[in-house]
Amino acid sequence: STMRNKTLWIVTFAIMSMVCTEAQAQGMKGRWGIGLGVGAQKLFGDTGAKTDKFGFGVDGSLNYHLSRRLGLTLTAGYDQLPFTNAGQIDFITKLFFGDLKLDFELLQGGFRPYISVGAGVFTFKLTSGSAQSEYFNDGAFLGGGGFRLALSPKARIDLSANYKHTTGDGLDGFLPGGANDGFLTVRGGLTLLLGNPNAEGTVAMEEVPVETVESSESGEVDDLRSRLDEMEGGQEKPAQDMEQYVKM
Repeated sequence: STMRNKTLWIVTFAIMSMVCTEAQAQGMKGRWGIGLGVGAQKLFGDTGAKTDKFGFGVDGSLNYHLSRRLGLTLTAGYDQLPFTNAGQIDFITKLFFGDLKLDFELLQGGFRPYISVGAGVFTFKLTSGSAQSEYFNDGAFLGGGGFRLALSPKARIDLSANYKHTTGDGLDGFLPGGANDGFLTVRGGLTLLLGNPNAEGTVAMEEVPVETVESSESGEVDDLRSRLDEMEGGQEKPAQDMEQYVKM
C-alpha cells in the first residue's frame, strides 16, 4: 500500500509537470512577480538550548526576472523560533526580517528548480509567557533553493528551504560558549506574475513611426501620379501627330 501511494504521487507529479510545461514556456525576462508564503523555521543555537520545535512564519515577496534564469527577490516577513533554555524555561524568539536574494533556475519550463544566495537584516525579541525583552538588531547570510511549479502563465507555486546564518548569538537567549546562531526556514506559497508573457527566443518588432509611414505613403502617391501623367502625355502625342497629317 505504501509503495502504491508513492507510485501514485510520482505519476501525479510527473503529469502536473508535463501539463504545466506548456503554460510556463513563455519568456520570464523583465517580468515582475508578487508572492505570499507561509511555513515554519527551526532554530540552531548553542548546545545549552533545546531547539527541536518548529515555529510559525509568514512573508511577502517582490521579485524581478533579470534574465531567463536569474532573478532578484526582496522578501519581508515574521518568524517565530521556539526553544527551551538550560533552566528548562520555554522561550519564543519573535523576529521581523527583510531579505534580498539572487536565485538561478536550473531548468526551464513548467517545473523550475533553483538555487539561491543572499543576505538580510532582522529585529527580534525574546518572550516567555507574558514576559518579553527589548528588541535587538542583527543580520544574516542565507543560502538554499527550491522549485517553482507553473499553474498558468500568470500564477505559480513556490516551495523553498533556506538556511540563515546570523552575525550574532542572541536568538537562543545569548547563551555563551558557542558559534553564532542560525535557523532553517521552509516556505510554500503562491506567486502572481505581472505583465504579459513574451515567447522566449523571439525579438520584439520595432514600432514604425507614424510620420515615416505617412511620408512613405505620400511618396508612393506622388510617384503614381507622375506615372499616370506620363501615360496620358504618351496618349496625347499620337493624336497631335494625326491632326497635323490630316491638315497636310
